[in-house]
Amino acid sequence: MKDIEGVKAEGREPFASAVKAGLEGELGLDKNAVADHARILSNIAIVALGFLFGGCHLVFGSYPLGLALVSLLPRGVWSALIGVAIGSLTLGRSGIIYAMISVLAVFLRIVISGKEKGAARLFSESILLRTSSAVISGFVSAVYEILLSGFSLESILLGASMIILPGAVTLALSGLFVGGISMPELLFGKDSAIFSKKDDGIKLTLFRASALILILLISLSLDKYSIFGIDLSFVFAGLVTIVAAKRFGALYAAVVGFFASVGVSGLYSVAFALAGAVSGAIFSLGGLYALISGLAALSLWGAYAGGVSGFLSVFPEHLIACCLSFPLFKYIEREKGAPRAESVRRKATDMVGTMALAHRNKISSLPLELEKPLSAVLPIIKDFCNDDSAAEDYTIFLRMLTEARAASQEERDMNEELTDKLENIIEDFGFKDGVVRAFGKKRPYVVLAGEDKDGVRITDPALKARLEGECGVKLSRPEYFRRDDMVLMECSSEPKYRIKSGSAKMASAKGEVSGDTARVFENGGFAYGLISDGMGSGEVAKRTSEFVGAFLSSMLGSGASDTTVMHALNSAIRRGKDECSATVDLFILDTVSASASFIKSGSASSYIKRDSSLFRIRSETMPIGLLKQIDAEVTGAEVLPGDFVIMMSDGICPSGDDAAWLPELLRRPIEGDLNAYASLIIEEAVKNGAGSDDMSVLILGIEKNE
Repeated sequence: MKDIEGVKAEGREPFASAVKAGLEGELGLDKNAVADHARILSNIAIVALGFLFGGCHLVFGSYPLGLALVSLLPRGVWSALIGVAIGSLTLGRSGIIYAMISVLAVFLRIVISGKEKGAARLFSESILLRTSSAVISGFVSAVYEILLSGFSLESILLGASMIILPGAVTLALSGLFVGGISMPELLFGKDSAIFSKKDDGIKLTLFRASALILILLISLSLDKYSIFGIDLSFVFAGLVTIVAAKRFGALYAAVVGFFASVGVSGLYSVAFALAGAVSGAIFSLGGLYALISGLAALSLWGAYAGGVSGFLSVFPEHLIACCLSFPLFKYIEREKGAPRAESVRRKATDMVGTMALAHRNKISSLPLELEKPLSAVLPIIKDFCNDDSAAEDYTIFLRMLTEARAASQEERDMNEELTDKLENIIEDFGFKDGVVRAFGKKRPYVVLAGEDKDGVRITDPALKARLEGECGVKLSRPEYFRRDDMVLMECSSEPKYRIKSGSAKMASAKGEVSGDTARVFENGGFAYGLISDGMGSGEVAKRTSEFVGAFLSSMLGSGASDTTVMHALNSAIRRGKDECSATVDLFILDTVSASASFIKSGSASSYIKRDSSLFRIRSETMPIGLLKQIDAEVTGAEVLPGDFVIMMSDGICPSGDDAAWLPELLRRPIEGDLNAYASLIIEEAVKNGAGSDDMSVLILGIEKNE
């Protein structure tokens, strides 16, 4: 495994992890405690916002912002309600009704969202239903005002405002909660502004529009507060303008500056727009230059528009905003423009393409590798058969080659449906310009690349877990590669299950050779258990069953279907030197997907043992080699870690039906190793009258591959 430079090399930790670990160690906090402190700070901010909105007047004597806030938020609703209630009560007697109406809005939301079971669903209703809560609560306040004051122009205008404005504000701010975008990501350089899909661009536009409206409303709410003559709304306007200039550049900063101040003063809103435009244009030369230039532009407009009074109305506030914003600059990255995003995506595409090409070339050689098992089995066939040139054999082997080629092509091609799903996952982990590709349907291979300077995101275990969940298979330990700021990760499918085995067999007569063959083998991501009973006894039966084992262990897992391989086996046995046949009891476990099945031709019953429960698998078919058309039955099965698959030849139960002693024995706990348990079954069979035929037992234990 190639560790990403700076992430694991020489035991170094990523910067973010080091800071987090230091914070936890210095304060004596664990991860949960740090998260709790973050939630506390978030709730304090929501309480403060609720307080501002609760006492903010808009038009015609209405106070709709607090009502809109408690109707809108998906989290922190109780904190918002506390802030809104306190802010409303500062209005005096008239504020009591606004506080009660806010409580009503929260109650309506509980009724609506509480229809879903579980506390986690509380306040998770759609934006439309949240808006409905705001409108209904506003309507109640309107009715109360009309009942209190009677019908008059003032009461009607106030009532109409309280019906319309809370719902309108709720909708206007709803863009803040769509698309999974967060304000910290937008402001502190997590590349939220660059999206790979058109839909994401629309979500970002809605988010930014709602953010501008929120800035306007906060500025309005701060307008009535001042400290020593310093207008807090202008301080806020200056602060958000400077942050926007640093993060987004001149144009967007001008828009933010205008929206942040236009609700307080249309005249001086131009000053803040100029400050944002000038600062945003000069930030590339240095933060201090940008702040001084923006302050100068704002002061000149203030002096031009209002003389000395105008200068003093904006200069002190913006100077304070400059001082407050300067320490934040090291945390704020300049938004990457479209050319930068295209460059990142092109690099990611090139890296993924290189790995994908290597993978495709590797898979494309698999059909050629069918020659290896064919070469191995052909001498056996020639030695076993009288006629090795039958047209039927060539047809069957051609079908095997065709199926193997199709199977390898399926694993070689890109899985477009899975790739689309994985793209959404990597975007959730911050790879907005990253590229991911998934190949294959049964054995997914995943490769992704993107920009990750410190490697924290791509090495996050949660990313691999999400990829595994979507692929539906266990993925191998990732391999990482770095090229400058670009990182690449690749994973292939890995077995979920493995098997352990034990076996025992006994000939029908002392001194005779057993005609049974028991084998366990693995090919192509599949594990197999086989018992074959050569019909008859002695060397001919042994030779036949051993041929079945050698043939199947060579050909299964090569890409050809199991059914076609069985047809080839049947044809080969029918052309044998000796007139013979054999039973086939074949267990197949896909170790990657964990699916299992049995193929039975004339074999005895098999069992799946799960604790003390038994599941019997049986079929009524003829041994292979007797008929021109194969008589085999395929039965699907479910196996879990801890299960045991018990297979046996028909010598264990001479009548073909289960002896009464067998289920009772199989339900007992398995003690000792599996070889001893298989021998125990044969011993019990002999005690209960068996022994006239060869006996074989194969035990397979299913284990989870950790």
